[in-house]
Amino acid sequence: MGAHFKIAQFAMISPRMHYYDDILRSAKIYIGYIGPHLPSSKTN
Repeated sequence: MGAHFKIAQFAMISPRMHYYDDILRSAKIYIGYIGPHLPSSKTN
């Protein structure tokens, strides 16, 4: 679930919502995670 966006920001805390867009196949969007930013190989 690479797609995500920031849902808030308070000081150094910026929770994200990670989701999977399956609109074309099933007409649904799946929410996979809501919380602190997950570790990534592209960030420090």
